Amino acid sequence: MPLDIRDSSNITFANLHMYRVVSSYQPFRHAIALSNSRKIRFRNLHCYSDSKVSFANAIYDRSSNINIRQREFAWLTISGRAPQIPEKKPSPVLPENAKVEQVATGFFNVSGGAVDASGNIYFVDAHQQTIYCWSASTRQLSKVRDNPLDPVQLFFDKAGDLIVVSYAGKLQARHSWR
Repeated sequence: MPLDIRDSSNITFANLHMYRVVSSYQPFRHAIALSNSRKIRFRNLHCYSDSKVSFANAIYDRSSNINIRQREFAWLTISGRAPQIPEKKPSPVLPENAKVEQVATGFFNVSGGAVDASGNIYFVDAHQQTIYCWSASTRQLSKVRDNPLDPVQLFFDKAGDLIVVSYAGKLQARHSWR
């Protein structure tokens, strides 16, 4: 379960292991949320889950509106002071002036992303048992399937068929659609 720290100071958490429970009705977005707190020390923090994504963010500081996505680290101290904004450096991965944008929301637990030859992105929301496609050309989201398949992972074969790895049945199953 998540940890919510409010109006606190001078606390140390050592060897902290957080586990996301994905079978709950709505998983929490953060392993730890802080507000109006200072001198909070984390030593040897680990965030785990039985899904591919343990939490959207390991730590969220409400006071400064800062998310820490790293799911494992040796040490971190939340001072409580306003953070200094570092000078922006060019990304070693993205082209200059590239923008990362959120294109859709409202999912329970997204995983299994795969991209087809046209650049369309397919992914599953396993809890909703739904497969979605984000169209690169129309920039719209559509449902591909909402069958009770227990989809967990997607990929495309050489023929361009979408292959779904599923936990449906006694053994792992694979389904395909063109």
